[in-house]
Amino acid sequence: MLVLIVPTLGNVVIDRLIPVGPGAEIALAQREIVNRAWDIPRDDTMRRFYAAPPQWADSPPLGTTFHYKWYLAFHQNGDDAVAARSRAYRSALERRDRAGRAFGWLLPSVGVQALLTRLARTDVTAQLAYQDRIRAFHAGLRSFYYGYVFHDRPFGKADFGRAPPFSACAGG
Repeated sequence: MLVLIVPTLGNVVIDRLIPVGPGAEIALAQREIVNRAWDIPRDDTMRRFYAAPPQWADSPPLGTTFHYKWYLAFHQNGDDAVAARSRAYRSALERRDRAGRAFGWLLPSVGVQALLTRLARTDVTAQLAYQDRIRAFHAGLRSFYYGYVFHDRPFGKADFGRAPPFSACAGG
């Protein structure tokens, strides 16, 4: 009972007290915003994009044909539109994880499971740290490539080697 029933009931209580919506809904909302962006006037898209962050605002104006800076801008605008929902989702995961670990102090079986997942680096803390590394990598890629795209700088073969690398593990 202390190994199966009580931990299961505890998990149900935590899930009810700290609801976490499906993360896929956030991804879907972002995709819908991006899909609708094709119908938004390009100047409106670029104005919103240049407002935050403004470092690309001095980019040469768009011509009448397709340009990747417009495409990248509306994707970033889509990300920005769901950023608050993404932060709330993460916060709920962290609160739920803290509650579960606190429950582990009352039940040794839950505590041992929390310890083992921490040691294996498969717990929520490790998952969120990995996501942070992905976000940092993505920000580095944007910073690197946007300099070429938004300032119409040529990109040569040697430039590939200057792109920031990704490290899946903490600390390199």
